[in-house]
Parts: sequence; C-alpha cells; structure tokens
Amino acid sequence: MLETPMRTDPVRVIVVEETEFVRRGICDVLTQHGAPFELAAEISRAGALPQACELLTPDVVLLSVRNDGRRSDDLRMLRRAAEAQPALRAIVLLERDAPEDVVESVRAGADGVLLREASAETLLSAIYDVMAGGAALDPHLARGLFERLAASGDGRAGEVEMDPAVAGALSQREREVLRALARGCRNKEISAQLGVSVGTVKTHLRHIFRKLHVEDRTAAVLMAIQGKLPRAA
Repeated sequence: MLETPMRTDPVRVIVVEETEFVRRGICDVLTQHGAPFELAAEISRAGALPQACELLTPDVVLLSVRNDGRRSDDLRMLRRAAEAQPALRAIVLLERDAPEDVVESVRAGADGVLLREASAETLLSAIYDVMAGGAALDPHLARGLFERLAASGDGRAGEVEMDPAVAGALSQREREVLRALARGCRNKEISAQLGVSVGTVKTHLRHIFRKLHVEDRTAAVLMAIQGKLPRAA
C-alpha cells in the first residue's frame, strides 16, 4: 500500500506520450489516485515540453521515450526544460531494457527511469521518490546499468565513465566504494574487495551520501552518471 507524502499543495504533473491510449492510461492513474496529484497538461510530442514547463511550472514531468530516431531529440527537450527549471523532477519511461538508454536519460536530467510497461504502483512510487529528493530506477533496468557503470575506468569499449563532477567530489577510496555499489555489492563484499572493515565501508558510504546529497545506493549510482550535484545549503 502506497503512503501519500505529507504535502498540502498538489504535485503538478505533465505527461508526454505519443500514443493517445497509453497517454490516457497514465493520466487516469494520476487522476484516479487523487491527491496529491494534479494533471497540469498532457502532450503528445516532447518538442512542446520546454514551453509547457515554462508556462505551467510543473513539479514533475513524465516523458515516454520511444526506441526510434526521435529519442535523442526528445531527451534534448527534457534537458532544455531541466536546465531552465532546476527544481523540476523528471521520470523517463523507456520502451526497451537498454543500459545506454538509461544513461542517456539520466544525463539529460531524468531523476527516475522506468520501463514504459511499469505498473501503476511502480509509477506512483517513483513520483513520490523523486519528489522527496530521491531517485527511481526500474529493477529490470538496474542490472544492466550497474554492470555498465562498474566497467568505468577499465578501458573496455562501451564503458560508462563516472561524471567528473561526482568523481571530483569524492576521494579515491570513495570512488572505489561507489563503483562497488554499481556492481550491486553488499557491505561485506566491498569490505573483502578493498581489504577494510565493514565499519569502514559504512563510514565511506555515509561520506558518499553526504557529499552527493543522496539517501540511498541507487540514488548515488544515478548521481554518478548524472553529475547534477546540488549546491550545499
């Protein structure tokens, strides 16, 4: 059972989906769920997204991206909207399970990435997570993404480099811990790999979360790709 966040004003959402049937289904999930969601707009093409965000100032954008030649264009529109409104939270819905699409989406400004076939509960949970300042990643997408990120720095073709802004904010050992997180390693496994105690691993994790302004492992890994470091308060 989903818990509704403590929020008095509604979460304003823009839905971007080309297929009317799917778009209406997403909108129905939001409107039938009720508070705290308010459908700010539903549009069929991402090209209208920057202007819609400027006029309507939504809290969240749900952008459905198809696996065709328009994907990069659609994500470029998301990047424009995100750069113009730093407080905007975005969730991208992908048509296929491809790590490179996840990476491209996150680097375009997505705070969450789900498969287009995600359940209503998964979608709602993702909105709650990103509105709380966290990140959302479909479990079906996580494995491939983490494997790609774990290859960073070993010289293999197709590797995903850690964003320089994130790498620069962390110590060498913290970068090693973060890469271990990307492989899905648990604290004991990281401890064994690095030759340090589990307590030391936990200390490194606390430092990583604090420096990246995140609260969990998934958010830290996505931040490693996105590099959208918030300013310190």
